[in-house]
Amino acid sequence: MPVLTRLIPSPLAVDIRPGALDDLATVLCDQRISASGKLAIAISGGSGARLRERLAPALPGASWYEVGGGTLDDAIRLADAMKSGHYDAVVGLGGGKIIDCAKYAAARIGLPLVAVATNLSHDGLCSPVATLDNDAGRGSYGVPNPIAVVIDLDVIREAPARYVRSGIGDVISNISAVADWELSHRVTGESIDGLAAAMARQAGEAILRHPGDVSQDDFLQTLAEGLVMTGISMSVAGDSRPASGACHEINHAF
Repeated sequence: MPVLTRLIPSPLAVDIRPGALDDLATVLCDQRISASGKLAIAISGGSGARLRERLAPALPGASWYEVGGGTLDDAIRLADAMKSGHYDAVVGLGGGKIIDCAKYAAARIGLPLVAVATNLSHDGLCSPVATLDNDAGRGSYGVPNPIAVVIDLDVIREAPARYVRSGIGDVISNISAVADWELSHRVTGESIDGLAAAMARQAGEAILRHPGDVSQDDFLQTLAEGLVMTGISMSVAGDSRPASGACHEINHAF
């Protein structure tokens, strides 16, 4: 009898804890992502510059690239700047726009992407999608999942509280997104990936029922894990269905 399985794209390493940023070089070396330390690191001009000062001594082989914004043109320019560098990997260090630009650039030049999130505003940090502004408004572009995700809870606490609230809403909306998916299955016969639905729903339920608040590391850890799991659920499903239903359509309309 044949053994039927499937491969699920997921990060080699997920490091979520206080102080994780200080061990970035060690994580990349241990996971054989970059033993040489030759990295292309995309950052913003604001908080990214401060993090560069902190990390540069531990990453002497890295090249740093400032990203102007979250547009498709920005991502293409980033890829063009990086392509002659012979790097082991691209690191997106920042919020959603920086990571999405880095995702697209890494895919364009055929390098793995390491997502280092500085806030928890949405579930795109580990998803197979880069959302970028373009001439038509905004587009979603298919990209590989990050090969590693690093989230330093000390850095997360320094971000404005509105980013955490945004991330909470994004994860909890998985519950209604999966309900919409199930409704479509009953009404139209659309197929459901049970594993993807379970992962997304459990991520939302974990936050909805958590007794803590945004000031506690345990809550932030659960939120970060939920965002990562949501991203992986999209890879399992092959699209954003587990995490994007009517709620996202309404949000996009706004």
